[in-house]
Amino acid sequence: MKHIIFDFDGVIIDSFQFHIKKMNEIYGIGLTEEEYSNRHVGNFYTNSFAKFDNIDFSDYAKQVAEEQSNLLPNQGSLKLLKDLSKKSRLHIITSGWKVQVMPFFEKHKIVDLFDTFLFAEDGKKKSDKFNLIFNKNINPIDCIFITDTLGDLYESNEVGIQTIAVDFGYHSPELLKKGNPNYMVSSLAEMEGILDRFINDRK
Repeated sequence: MKHIIFDFDGVIIDSFQFHIKKMNEIYGIGLTEEEYSNRHVGNFYTNSFAKFDNIDFSDYAKQVAEEQSNLLPNQGSLKLLKDLSKKSRLHIITSGWKVQVMPFFEKHKIVDLFDTFLFAEDGKKKSDKFNLIFNKNINPIDCIFITDTLGDLYESNEVGIQTIAVDFGYHSPELLKKGNPNYMVSSLAEMEGILDRFINDRK
């Protein structure tokens, strides 16, 4: 059985402008698009940047949870997830906190589509969270990860997992290419074809 691992923000929902707006409203830090994008070039929690120093992200998650759950899914993402769940195992690995992420999946009644949810509480590095999945006797060769940030691609490379980079999220195609993704897509339809081939590859 093949395993498809999804990032949340930027892949399933478009939350980029939302988080910039909320951080500026709550903390008055004057965060810009470039600054928030740059935070995701490395690991979000270890990539130091002064404007974030006084933010307790677990508390921030609680403050924005309800509003974030009301963000619309990227067009076609729910149908894609439902279709994929019939022929593969699905997982979520996110830097978000459980309190801010799970309400979205509950609201759209898609929690049961996933075998695993791993949040910020489970580890600040996605590479560590990949290993939590691999520890369930899942071979990395049977997995593929879908993300929208360079930082995630770097951590994916650490564990040798295949990647699909989507260029409609937090980072541009030019930036994503630095992480050497196996595939880069500009639409969910394009991604679906790659995933179908991945699922049907019996190597």
